[in-house]
Amino acid sequence: MPKPNCTEEVDVGMIEFARLGRRVVEGRFDGGSMSSDAGVLLLGAVDRKLGLMDAAARCIADPRSPLLIKHGVRSMLRQRVYGLALGWEDLNDHGALRQDVAMQTAVGVDLEMASAPTLCRLEKWADRATAWRLHQVLVDQFIASFKVAPEELVLDFDATDNPLHGQQEGRFFHGYYDSYRYLPLYVFCGQQLLCAYLRPSRIDGAKHAAAILKLLVRRLRQEWPNVRIIFRGDSGFAASASSTGASALACTTSSAWRATPGWKPRSSTRNWRCSSSTSRPGSSNAWWASSATPHRVGRTSGASSRVWRG
Repeated sequence: MPKPNCTEEVDVGMIEFARLGRRVVEGRFDGGSMSSDAGVLLLGAVDRKLGLMDAAARCIADPRSPLLIKHGVRSMLRQRVYGLALGWEDLNDHGALRQDVAMQTAVGVDLEMASAPTLCRLEKWADRATAWRLHQVLVDQFIASFKVAPEELVLDFDATDNPLHGQQEGRFFHGYYDSYRYLPLYVFCGQQLLCAYLRPSRIDGAKHAAAILKLLVRRLRQEWPNVRIIFRGDSGFAASASSTGASALACTTSSAWRATPGWKPRSSTRNWRCSSSTSRPGSSNAWWASSATPHRVGRTSGASSRVWRG
């Protein structure tokens, strides 16, 4: 059997593959710049309509000399955030991504974008004051999304594990997850993010939830004085919800807790809503919330149960 000549020069302008009926299959190399992330164009259009990256860029102080700036804060922030949205989490991904024409178009530049070291310096500029201003942007965007004042807002507090794979600053071993990780606290209202608070994992999952709830309630009530606000979290937040003064803030609290077998709410309590939940530490077998007057909640453990209502 003759061997193919693998060194023969071939015109790669077009490669003809086998036909399939009337279908002609060809491979061509004259398509110009290509991208597998064309969805970033839609993301960029939505961002410009919301003005989110523009507002966030104004929160970051640029310490560089204006005479030496090649990549502005807004374009770098767009590049970093769009890359995260597309699944490019690592900074070294931008070694190739900075040359992607779709990404450049979405960011709004027609040259190579910022390199990974430049983006790293951007992240180093952020401090506590920057984080505070960025969260103000998130809350202001949330408020602006309502055309009329809402009657009720449900604030979902959740401590989420973030596994670590290196020697990051502030890494600690978490016994339950059996690995090194961060334990950030997130607050959502529906599908909208109101708070993303990075924390080490050596703390209680509800730490600082009280302060964040107080700040959010204060800001939301400035805009909507009569809105009903519900604090909702799993059983890990029950003690925090009771001690924060959620009742003093005129917030209804809703916490998950592990119910004892055969337990049922008293008939005098109105408007109970129950649904099943996966059983695990920090979660429960039953969720409950009372839509009557503001109340405090507690959690149960083992065979004993205690429930507080204000």
